[in-house]
Amino acid sequence: MNPNKRKHFIIRFLSAAVFIVSFGGFVGSVYALVKMQDLHVNSMTPEALRENVYNETAQDQIRTLILTSSFDNASDKRFAAGLKDMEQSVVSPNHFFKIYNSDNALLYSKETPSKSGFITVYTLSDYQSVDERDSDGHYIKSQMIQKDYRVESQIVEGAHDVFWYLDILINKLLELGYRLYGILIVSAFFMLASWIVFTKHAGIRNEDGTVDQNSFDRIPLEPFALLYLFIFGFSISLLGESLKIFYRDVPNAFLMGISITLILLGLSFIFYNSFIKRIKAKQLFVNSWVYRWGYLPIKRLYNASFHNRDLLIKVSVVVGASLLFDVITMTSIFNHNNGTMFFFWLIKTGVVLYFIFKFTLDAKGIRDATQAMVSGNLDKPLDTSKLQGVLKEHAHDLNQLSDGMHRAVEKQMKSERMKTDLITNVSHDIKTPLTSIINYIGLLEQKSFEDIEVQEYLKVLSRQSSRLKKLIEDLVEASKASSGSIHLNQEDTDLNVLLDQVIGEYRDRFDQKHLELVVSQDVVHAHLDGNVLFRVLDNLFGNICKYSLKQSRVYVNLKLIENKAVLEIKNISDVSLNISSDELMERFVRGDASRNTEGSGLGLSIAKALTEVMGGEFKLDIDGDLFKVKLTFPLQ
Repeated sequence: MNPNKRKHFIIRFLSAAVFIVSFGGFVGSVYALVKMQDLHVNSMTPEALRENVYNETAQDQIRTLILTSSFDNASDKRFAAGLKDMEQSVVSPNHFFKIYNSDNALLYSKETPSKSGFITVYTLSDYQSVDERDSDGHYIKSQMIQKDYRVESQIVEGAHDVFWYLDILINKLLELGYRLYGILIVSAFFMLASWIVFTKHAGIRNEDGTVDQNSFDRIPLEPFALLYLFIFGFSISLLGESLKIFYRDVPNAFLMGISITLILLGLSFIFYNSFIKRIKAKQLFVNSWVYRWGYLPIKRLYNASFHNRDLLIKVSVVVGASLLFDVITMTSIFNHNNGTMFFFWLIKTGVVLYFIFKFTLDAKGIRDATQAMVSGNLDKPLDTSKLQGVLKEHAHDLNQLSDGMHRAVEKQMKSERMKTDLITNVSHDIKTPLTSIINYIGLLEQKSFEDIEVQEYLKVLSRQSSRLKKLIEDLVEASKASSGSIHLNQEDTDLNVLLDQVIGEYRDRFDQKHLELVVSQDVVHAHLDGNVLFRVLDNLFGNICKYSLKQSRVYVNLKLIENKAVLEIKNISDVSLNISSDELMERFVRGDASRNTEGSGLGLSIAKALTEVMGGEFKLDIDGDLFKVKLTFPLQ
């Protein structure tokens, strides 16, 4: 985390902590002020206030106990058993009591040996349904009767139950009094201030103006909101569970409630931080299911309708006509006019089938024409005279595309022909005077010159003129190969004999560079032009002699694989090949960038073109200094 993000994180953390503490003070002061009004703290003495609160709380607990323990047609014995079962789940530990019926008979007692504490006596009533039956036990009727109970309650000290809590609450209310309003105002101020600070430092923009979002921030809005609502509801249910033990064990209930509240508030700030980041990144509505699956489809439909009003009108007419036919058909059904119904159904079905078949056939025709264009057949245009609407426009566009491609192909072919003719003519024009130069150099070499410097000049002229002649021949051959204007004499060729012949011609040159030739051959015959293939191999082995690392191995493998002849040649380059295989096969590109060796940079280009003329595949791979050529030819 960079320092700037760390700073904003610390500020958010501290402001969230201040908010939580202030929230506790705010809620506590509101609760205390409400209790002050309910208990009339300012209008009663402390003793009277405590007695009043104890009396009301005791009566509420016993009233709840009676209501949850009583049921219809219950005898006093069964009622007492119900009181015993429910007593611990309703009455506080510090609350001891005796319950008498209307005949002053003791029904249930929870006694304490202590004689101290708050003691109060009161009467409670309950209504029960009692069935009236005859002497044989048959049901006659039911009636509601009132049952009165006299209760003696005694509140003692001991357990930390609700009475212990009420005693502390009364003392605090009397102690704080109207200062609670000050606590309320201060807490509200700090809550608002910390909330503003947190909001300001959430979703801080980077230098490029963007807001960093993690995977949690990219959750769509709807599941994001549902997840928070689930957490909120689950936390509220846990708070409800803590209230159930509040009357018996106040400290643990408080601890449980505060823990749940802190966790809920902490998670709320995490969700709120993500919410603010979404707003600042302008992704709140965009990153929602409503936007993706509601707004965008409607918008696209609207835009499509707006830009294709003609199509929309046609669709509306078709749908309207279909609905009209449906209305007529349904009317005929209700009027039991089966003849009219069948007539309109037949018309509608016929029209629909006609348009479906016509559209299908027209679309198939366009598809077939498109596949023909993909295959290279650009001479047959689509007939648009019988097409209608969108299909006609589409067919017209395909014809335009076909015409454009046809013109581009013709232009490219014309350019290639002109290029070939130019190279051929220029090469021929250069070749004539060059032949004369070579001949005259030969005549001069037959003379004996005493000047050694002149002899050196003649050697340079002879070598460079021969090199120029070779370059011109390569240019002419490359031009013919690339244009496909080479006449092939393909016949059954023994590739093993041809390969041995080429290797034999280059054996001395291999020995001069101390190259070890490793040959592996299968018996392979293929329908090829032997002279053209010899030229391909001659170029490849010439490159090997020029560019191979001295005292290295050259691997030549001739294999028969899946009814194809595969020739693979591998060697280690003497110089670093910092170039791709595609670039190396371009014209005038050499593996020796420093040009310390002879060569025109056309050898690989010519070999590739001649291989493809014979229907083969020329593949070049470069891996570091490893140079690998793979030739693949069909046997037939």
